Amino acid sequence: MKNVERKSVFKTYHSGKLTMMDASSIPAQVFLNHFEAIHRNIDMENEMNQITSLLFWKKFKPFMNNNRVDYIKTMLLNAWNTEFALRNVVKNSDTRFLNHSLHWTFPQAYFSIFYSIRALMGTQGIYTADESTLSKRMANWIERGFYPSSLGYYSSGNYNDFKIHRLPKATIQPSVDYLKDDEDIVSHIAQFLKTTRGMKAKKLREEIQSNEDTALKNKKNGDPILKFSKQDWAKITSQLPVTTVFDLISRLKYSESNREIERYLNANIAFDAFHNSLTGIVYNVNLVHETYLVKALGMEAYQYLLNEMPIYLQDGFAYERFNNIIKPQMLIKPVYNKKPLAA
Repeated sequence: MKNVERKSVFKTYHSGKLTMMDASSIPAQVFLNHFEAIHRNIDMENEMNQITSLLFWKKFKPFMNNNRVDYIKTMLLNAWNTEFALRNVVKNSDTRFLNHSLHWTFPQAYFSIFYSIRALMGTQGIYTADESTLSKRMANWIERGFYPSSLGYYSSGNYNDFKIHRLPKATIQPSVDYLKDDEDIVSHIAQFLKTTRGMKAKKLREEIQSNEDTALKNKKNGDPILKFSKQDWAKITSQLPVTTVFDLISRLKYSESNREIERYLNANIAFDAFHNSLTGIVYNVNLVHETYLVKALGMEAYQYLLNEMPIYLQDGFAYERFNNIIKPQMLIKPVYNKKPLAA
């Protein structure tokens, strides 16, 4: 690394090797760590093989009709096509390609899960594409225990006083360079929840204060408040649903107001690790949704849907999830966990 002062460089680990990193890459590395932490926190060996043991699963008995079934099939196919495209990028080992592919892999990861959520909401007769509505629905479901705990954490509370739920030892300061241990993994997720909830609170405040009818105003002169007290912030954050893994994933969506990708294109980070984390998260989040969708549609109908997929999707990841993880759970009598999730 040329012409970089020593104070602007720190040590980090990539693929087991100690390397040096330009300080300008720190924001990208932290963002990578956040998503790697989400991925590594997923209890694939245990929880993902016991989704049918969740109490919410027992209560999940949606009414199905032709409209709902058709909508679910369309959304599932969209989710699978987007996941297929994302996974194909990861197969490429060229570092520069992986670097510049962030412009489409970030949105691909987001939209695959987004379509999967829309398929899930189709079981309730909800056909909206409005992210705010879906976010509120998922927040409610996650609070109620819809997800396994390794994906079912969330943040609540007032600005600068956020509470973290279902993440033990979440008060430790996260590392800047690489994920050291389980506590570091948890701390990164907690930090990501807090910063994301803070961003959502600021955005909501901007929307409220820019509207003459909704703005919080100074009692003396009637002007919109510029400096917010704790009580003023409480009026804002009380309107926010809890912040969940869906909100974290939405940070991947590229838009005029969300340009996080731009900071990472020239960063010195392990882009292969970044993409592997994204594909792992998408795989497992979609797995949870598909397990509920199999119950809604029935195994025979879901199997038929898999068999009717385009050739390039057949015998792939969706088929593997169904046959190796979902179907075995459905074929045994589940033992429902009566112990509620820790708040």
